[in-house]
Amino acid sequence: MKIFKLGTLLLSAITLLACVDINGANSSKSKTVKPGGTLLMKAVEIKRIKDVFATGQGADYKVLAWIVGVAEKKLELPVEFPVRGGQHNQWYQCTKCEAALKTITPTKHQCTVCGKIYSGFPYDDYVFAKIHNRNFNKMLYCAKAYVITGDEKFAEFVKKILVGYAERYKKYPHHSNRTPAGVKKRSRAGAHIYEQTLNEAVISAAKIGPAYDMVANSKVFTAQDKKFIKDNLILPMLRNMDKNKAGKSNWQSWHNAAMITLGIAFEVPEWVDKGINAPKGGFRSQMKTSITADGLWYEGSMGYHYYALSALVYAAQATEGTDIDLWHSPELIKMLKVPMLYAMPDGTQPRFNDSVKSRPKFNSAVGEAAWAALKDPQLIPILPNRRSWDSVRYGRDLGKFAGKKKQQLTSTLLEDSGHAILRRAGAKGLVAAFSFAPYHGFHSHFDIMSFVFFGYGKELGVDPGRATSQAYRLPIHKFWYKGTVSHNTVLVDFKPQQGAKTSKLLFFENSANYVATAAETSSAYPGVTQTRLLVLANDYLLVIDLMVAKIPSIFSWIYHNEGEKIATDIEMKSTNIARLGSGFDYIRDAQSGTAEKLAQFKFSDAKVDVSLSVAAQGKLKLLTGNGPKGKVTERVPLAIVSNAGKRRKMIFAAVIEPVKNGEQPKVKSVNLQEKAGTVIVKVIHENGTDTFKYDGKKGFIVK
Repeated sequence: MKIFKLGTLLLSAITLLACVDINGANSSKSKTVKPGGTLLMKAVEIKRIKDVFATGQGADYKVLAWIVGVAEKKLELPVEFPVRGGQHNQWYQCTKCEAALKTITPTKHQCTVCGKIYSGFPYDDYVFAKIHNRNFNKMLYCAKAYVITGDEKFAEFVKKILVGYAERYKKYPHHSNRTPAGVKKRSRAGAHIYEQTLNEAVISAAKIGPAYDMVANSKVFTAQDKKFIKDNLILPMLRNMDKNKAGKSNWQSWHNAAMITLGIAFEVPEWVDKGINAPKGGFRSQMKTSITADGLWYEGSMGYHYYALSALVYAAQATEGTDIDLWHSPELIKMLKVPMLYAMPDGTQPRFNDSVKSRPKFNSAVGEAAWAALKDPQLIPILPNRRSWDSVRYGRDLGKFAGKKKQQLTSTLLEDSGHAILRRAGAKGLVAAFSFAPYHGFHSHFDIMSFVFFGYGKELGVDPGRATSQAYRLPIHKFWYKGTVSHNTVLVDFKPQQGAKTSKLLFFENSANYVATAAETSSAYPGVTQTRLLVLANDYLLVIDLMVAKIPSIFSWIYHNEGEKIATDIEMKSTNIARLGSGFDYIRDAQSGTAEKLAQFKFSDAKVDVSLSVAAQGKLKLLTGNGPKGKVTERVPLAIVSNAGKRRKMIFAAVIEPVKNGEQPKVKSVNLQEKAGTVIVKVIHENGTDTFKYDGKKGFIVK
């Protein structure tokens, strides 16, 4: 086993000797952290912070002065250590309404919809978790204030927090996010301060390790203090994490970051080696197994991409004072660059899989550290635009970045990630993001062949992502957010997909007048093959679906669009669809009707109206209503078009056209035909007719 060796403290200089580098090669070099530095911060960084504060003026000084002011206020507040560890926020919802709770008192928690009061476990324990978080936040502020001012009172506070948790860690009952505290059967994912090894790893890498490192050379710490904290908090926490070997998982990314950061800060080299070199799940292993060739985290969620990336950055930053270079891992660099490719016109990113609204911006800890290490111009558009502790620490002059032009985005295929981003530069600025990504497990959704749609600078076609309250344990997550009916795809026999394991990209074509792509899967439903073709023109999006099944089936074309209401000229009647299929009970104001070959709808709001025309074969059944977005009370209109009788084969051709509120759509009708295996779609609009032909063998033709 290759061992990461920490040197000794000599004349105030700490030498870090590493005998492995990121490529696994032996290294005889060593780097020295000069006097004034720490194991996790360079001397030049600390000097820069102190010099800026000494000026007493300027924008950077104000940032540091604000941190000191916050720390001063934290010292005035009493320190509270909860009686036990905290609990996951997935429990902090009303069981009946599936809505988030509001904290009235530490023991009274009220549903924001029905008003019911909850108390006791696990609701009180969620508040305990918030108190634990506050303690560690206070600690980090005070550690930074110590670096800025050198005032020992701030180091004393850090010591109080670390010693306090060292006294309590093993006494706090071991518990998990699924079991009450103190149960006999332990979950390997459980912990003591928090309910998961994950949470304890995050707090270790982001706060405990850095905070201790900043004050470790303070006079307030004796050798006995350091040993007590290491033996009773740090090592027990690391050993507990190591029992939960998560492998290809964002959990393991944070475990690794904690092992590396704490291992360096507390001079326990075997943990650094484990975090980097463990054959199944170490940093280097994850670089090979957890990142697509495009640079996206394998779970396909922008939220979890950032989450895992943060852990990887903490790990890379922690090793900067050593001869181990994690920064220049090609996969990590791709991860840092890929978020910008997913930028939508409103500045957000698609909520694919378990994700909430995110933006292509790094937080300061990730962005500033990455820029300082790599100086890659491609990172500029997603660097933080506000001054912070990190921008001062790394010395980035934000003034030099002011006025930098945003990256000009074009249509992009990310085949290994299973995504295609279609963009048009017309007046409407249309963008469609298509997902043909296979199912990747817990944080994936049953939504292959789905898409989101943007126009006029705003979100139109909606993927709800996950609930903002992170309601993983509730039925709404399984049957709505994770289910198929909440996504813009095709449902078979009103049942959710089973989790497609494979898909195939058929083509991606970017021409002067349109951008188009198509993919196919036969593993979302047994015996069913779906081929979906998207064509984005300047004024509209065309979506063609070919559904072929071994047995006659009902195929339901689904679309969710932002707006205040949905309307159609077809006669519709109120209907009860709660038992129609999985997730349908979350749809409100349901109305049904029938049409022949063509159904047209209008989604309206204050700024943009969206016209939807769905052409299909034979008699059609229509459903309209609205479903949840980020929470139960946030509603989005939807339309569902199904074949009236079961068929082995069904073709849909849908045109989605946004127009400014009050304007008339250009598209008047859509005509669908199939001749000798070729699908022919004619989009009739005010300037003529656009004809699209698709044959799986001959290809795609536009006239």
